[in-house]
Amino acid sequence: MNEVEGMQKTPRRRRDVLLLHIADPGDLVWITPVVQRTKVEADVQLARIEGNDCDVHLEISERGAGKNGDRMIVEIPADVSPGARKTLLDAVHVDLTEVPKYEPDPPLKITVTGYGFWDGAHYSPANPKQGHLHGSANVKNLWELHPVSKLVVTP
Repeated sequence: MNEVEGMQKTPRRRRDVLLLHIADPGDLVWITPVVQRTKVEADVQLARIEGNDCDVHLEISERGAGKNGDRMIVEIPADVSPGARKTLLDAVHVDLTEVPKYEPDPPLKITVTGYGFWDGAHYSPANPKQGHLHGSANVKNLWELHPVSKLVVTP
């Protein structure tokens, strides 16, 4: 991922916030919540409805990285982000409740704003950076944007 607005390359702990480069959590095992909003321009490579919480899960990559590029997860909860969710669902032209996953071809270009979240539930000592059972094999880190506060489809 490109450098993310407002985040630093070197982890810095503060009382309630940890700021770091979103694609490189390194060997961090647990962190305090990131409460800073982050804006990312990306390509949607995969979209699906998560069965355990009904959030829309997106796997996004850097613009132009292609379907095999490194990805991160973006989650759009219905109750927190109804406008962002509607924008995404209108743009994909597929009923995500009827398909296990949707891989737009070409990828959908979006600008998404949300809160950085390190999904420690998927942490694995064997693979601390990528974790386990965290999206497809192309998802290369435990960082997510969750919840999303704004999503814009871009040309």
